[in-house]
Amino acid sequence: MDGVVLSGYKTHLIGYTRSLWIFRGVLFGTKYRMRDLLQDSREYSSVLRNVHTLMLVNIRVEHIGEEGFHTYFSEFRETLTFLFLEFFSTSFSAFVALVDYFPNITTLRLRSFDLEPDKKPVPTLSRPLRGKLYIQTTKDDPLELVFFSRLAKLDPEYEELVVDAGSLSPNRRTKFVESVLQISTGSAKYLKLAIEPVRE
Repeated sequence: MDGVVLSGYKTHLIGYTRSLWIFRGVLFGTKYRMRDLLQDSREYSSVLRNVHTLMLVNIRVEHIGEEGFHTYFSEFRETLTFLFLEFFSTSFSAFVALVDYFPNITTLRLRSFDLEPDKKPVPTLSRPLRGKLYIQTTKDDPLELVFFSRLAKLDPEYEELVVDAGSLSPNRRTKFVESVLQISTGSAKYLKLAIEPVRE
């Protein structure tokens, strides 16, 4: 926007942003640290008051504490309803802290991630996780099964589950789907499985 819109109007225009997509680094390379994201975005984060959708791609979700969350996310904490994490890395406790920070999330979408060892205890949820959960995998990683098993133990109450097993091998696909189906067994009203046929 530099050189196109006068600086006095940039802040005004950014204030109308409803979807924020942050993509950093190479797709399968080093993940961009959330701490660096906070440093790089101080200039405009204070005016993002109407963001409903946040998409983080190639980000390392890490522990940044309540102050860190407040620094970047506080302006749209109450308005955010859709969180999309793609090609990310995280420990389970850091993931729970991020999701729990936004009280009005009704749609959570997760696509292909790396699970890191936990160095901190998993925080308790301030409320049950409800709404829609979309899960898509693009790789064969047993740690994803560990992640979903731990998520199920938080007793989320998702009403809609969409599971995309991609083109995993039949054996891996079965384990992946079984792991995800542990989530919200008592509350799910809608389930969709998207599975690509395995080609020889």
